[in-house]
Amino acid sequence: MDTWSLTIVAAVFFCAGAARSEIPEDLRDFLNPAAILKIESGKVVQQRTGFKDEEGRTCAQGRAAVLIAKPPEAIWPHLIANDRYCEFIPHAVSAVKYMDNGTEVGWKETVKVALGKISYHIIQTRDEKAYVASWRLDKSKENGIHDTHGSWRLIPHGENQTILVYASRIDSGMAVPRFVENFFLNRGLPEIVNAVKKRAESSGSYKR
Repeated sequence: MDTWSLTIVAAVFFCAGAARSEIPEDLRDFLNPAAILKIESGKVVQQRTGFKDEEGRTCAQGRAAVLIAKPPEAIWPHLIANDRYCEFIPHAVSAVKYMDNGTEVGWKETVKVALGKISYHIIQTRDEKAYVASWRLDKSKENGIHDTHGSWRLIPHGENQTILVYASRIDSGMAVPRFVENFFLNRGLPEIVNAVKKRAESSGSYKR
């Protein structure tokens, strides 16, 4: 192999390594090279599983990722405006802020499911520098689900592009049957990330 060919090969591997290193280590199994290619083609990548917790309760968790043609700073405001979710995220009915201490925000959220509505309270933690917004159930309040937690993550990917990763886990407890878990995860994952994509790429004008 001549020197020019070696230079080209080295450049290819360098670029591949650089692109790979942009993905956080804890997401590299999920956002593997095949998944990245799928995302770059405009598709949603998702994973979902069902299982029993240590107390025998039915649980489900999942995550989804999509590429958005906007930089992270243009997407972030849409992720933390929970009270505007009802405008663009499927099945969101309302979100009322009941606490804000600067780093954590409490929201009472209501979503529509097949047989009615479910309300629950979450505490949202925001890390704007890392572009991560995570949440957990506020168990000091009355909730229609036993437990839930999850996160939004924004990963810069090329010029003015961002990979959005949404992750959620729900524990039904005694209040929520399995079909509700399936609703949240099987139907909800692609719909939710695509809704954020449309909202961000339209600079906030998209409504469901």
